Amino acid sequence: MPHDVDVSPFAALARQFVAWCHAPHGEKSAGLMAQEALEQLVAVYAAGLQLQAVDFHPAPDLPDRSPEQNSRLTKNLSALPFQFYWEVLEPLSPDCRQEPGCGDLQDDFLDICNDLSEGLWLFDHGHATAAAFHWHQMFFHWGQHAANAMRVLQCFRLTHQAVSSPS
Repeated sequence: MPHDVDVSPFAALARQFVAWCHAPHGEKSAGLMAQEALEQLVAVYAAGLQLQAVDFHPAPDLPDRSPEQNSRLTKNLSALPFQFYWEVLEPLSPDCRQEPGCGDLQDDFLDICNDLSEGLWLFDHGHATAAAFHWHQMFFHWGQHAANAMRVLQCFRLTHQAVSSPS
């Protein structure tokens, strides 16, 4: 596996996603919020698919997030157009009789934002290889949240457009 890799382009998209999550969204309409959220997810997810595997690289421990930071982030993400949605928890299972589970769009964005922020901290403190390792290793987690959120935001957009479009 490569040891040094340029993750600057990914870091820029991760930074953009994190900044969007931390920004107050004021009085944005549900449709605009869904559109922006989907655009942010698509960009960072597509870039995540291109992350190269790198060898583990030691780095300092990440700082703890303050309760105030989490509270502000949760408040900003409460502007998402909805919170809960239904999903099949094991979509690859051959059992067609699975019970649906409840997904949480706000939790999806919180987890993605936190995973990307941790890598940004490493990147910003001169540990680019450790950041690349972190983002690549955590893609199983934040990528799954992103995929779920993209699906339900697309469903929302299609439903919202159908309702708000003149016939």
